Amino acid sequence: MDVKIVLTTRRGEAKELSETAKQNGFDTILVAGGDGTINEVLNGIIGQDLALGILPTGTGNLIARKLKIPFDLKEAFLNISKGRTTTLDVGEIVDKEHFFLIEAGLGLEADIAKEELITKKKLFHLPLHFDYTLKILKHIYKFNKRKIEMYIDEKYMETDFLNLACSNLSYVDIDHLLNLNIDPTDSKLDVIITNPDTKFGAVLNLLRLKFHQEFRAKNYFKAKKIHIKSVGLLLQADGEIIDKTPATIELSKFKQKIIVPN
Repeated sequence: MDVKIVLTTRRGEAKELSETAKQNGFDTILVAGGDGTINEVLNGIIGQDLALGILPTGTGNLIARKLKIPFDLKEAFLNISKGRTTTLDVGEIVDKEHFFLIEAGLGLEADIAKEELITKKKLFHLPLHFDYTLKILKHIYKFNKRKIEMYIDEKYMETDFLNLACSNLSYVDIDHLLNLNIDPTDSKLDVIITNPDTKFGAVLNLLRLKFHQEFRAKNYFKAKKIHIKSVGLLLQADGEIIDKTPATIELSKFKQKIIVPN
């Protein structure tokens, strides 16, 4: 296996480096990093028919967890050397020319992503899952529900919301706990609108998730295209702030090969 190792030093550099991978003779890109770095590389190689291998060294590593990629780097390299791939759907924020594997979202998760971008600090030096839970609680306390206008496929909807997620690949176990069926190979995006009646209701739902208790999402749809008509809502994709709405989110015509365990 011939390997060229390149270290990145700034945001956006992974995308730039991977854009020319195919013309430089590579057939596989290995990413040592987390979901944000994977997202950058995805946006560089999309449409080039390259396989993507993952060495999970990031913070959340949600993609690696969901695909059961080993966190031991020796095992991860061994997995990559075997070369078994699966092909996943890819989501696209069309008017922003941005692709994603996990989800694009607005509301609470975009506010948390913005804080992560600005501070890059953990609260009280707690383990990751406790730290993220505290950030969610903090933003629920500060959050006032907003109104959103959108089209899900051709259906018009106007509603208050706490969070809206257009998911392709679910967070670990969250699809089971929410009684959903999020499948990154079904050629659909899963639209999940969270709209608890009160802030206490939002906290209660969070606690149900933390303790692996089921509850139903208030609005849940499968769709190929979601057009957000509302103006000025912050938009994130795979944990990275992209822009503000209006925006059109849809299933991309491209798919992506990912190296996975046997």
